[in-house]
Amino acid sequence: MLPAQQILQSRPLKPPKLNHPLLTAALLPSQFLRQQTKARAEFRFDIVQGRITKMRIQTLSLKIIAIFLLFGLGYWTQTVVHRHEDCGESYMWLNEELRCTDEQVLDKAEYSELKLDLLEMIERQRDGGYITNAAVYFRDLSNGPTMGINQYMDFVPASLLKVPLMLTYLRLAEDDPALLERELTFLGPPDDFTQGIPPGQAVEVGKIYEIRDLLRRLIVYSDNGAWDVLYNYLGEISPDLSLLAETYHELGIIEPQSAFDEVITVKSYASIFRLLYNSSYLSKEHSSMALDLLSQTVYTHGLRQGIPRTIPIAHKFGERFTEDYNQLHDCGIVYYPGNAYLLCVMTRGSDFAKLAEFIGEVSAAVYEEVDSRRK
Repeated sequence: MLPAQQILQSRPLKPPKLNHPLLTAALLPSQFLRQQTKARAEFRFDIVQGRITKMRIQTLSLKIIAIFLLFGLGYWTQTVVHRHEDCGESYMWLNEELRCTDEQVLDKAEYSELKLDLLEMIERQRDGGYITNAAVYFRDLSNGPTMGINQYMDFVPASLLKVPLMLTYLRLAEDDPALLERELTFLGPPDDFTQGIPPGQAVEVGKIYEIRDLLRRLIVYSDNGAWDVLYNYLGEISPDLSLLAETYHELGIIEPQSAFDEVITVKSYASIFRLLYNSSYLSKEHSSMALDLLSQTVYTHGLRQGIPRTIPIAHKFGERFTEDYNQLHDCGIVYYPGNAYLLCVMTRGSDFAKLAEFIGEVSAAVYEEVDSRRK
């Protein structure tokens, strides 16, 4: 046997190494195809997984957006419902912009012609001897113009000061709600207890009243007896500090030192009603309570005389009489539909009836002008 044959017989044969791809594909086609198929499947799986992941991300994003939309819708709904509720009876006397809509219903041009008409009216009354002087202040309470005649002329406030007294108690009631249920006794009038226009209902000597009821009588009937009880009790609440004087200061009113001090103007006093209307001095609850009482005023002359009965008005009158002259004032908010306005008229003259008639004529002229501007 040749040496080469012996070598071949003694060593088993090994398959050759197939490292080249072409050679592998040629010699082992089934294995190669399996590897390629597996690679394609893994690639396709990665694509599918990527699409699924992308879809999951998109779905999650849509869910998040939907949650925010639902939350926003809920907040918007709650806000609209809340504003709609505020449009109801609870705060019907307050500024509509605090509760409803600010849609304008009147032309907002200046009241130049009205001012000229009122100046002529004042001159005619003066020439006729019905008044010695008068002041007028008008303000459109829906972001409209203002108009004033003798708006810085001083007058005696008289019963107009009953409104700051009411506000003092309502301000105290915000910290102590039980205050309004406290009971006080009317012990009798002071020596100088006189009223030119007697109250429709007066407090009785020795009778007990809740503070809430005294405030009603103070404003609705302009009862000096109610003033006396409430004024004296403030001194018991705060012996060292005049709470009423503090209210005067906060409202921008000079405290009168006597019943005949001329310390108030139409513009300064009218600002009190604006503070109530915008709920700037008291809470909504107590601002509305104050205006509600003012809307029940039984005085039917003055401003009320020049306005249709169907139009609500929250107002307060004041009168002062002496041997030499009389003064009559009436200030308040006229709730013209969709556009309330503020009107304050102060007069000085000899005859209460003529003064009241003049205030009614001014009120009627202003109302007619406002009504003519309705869009």
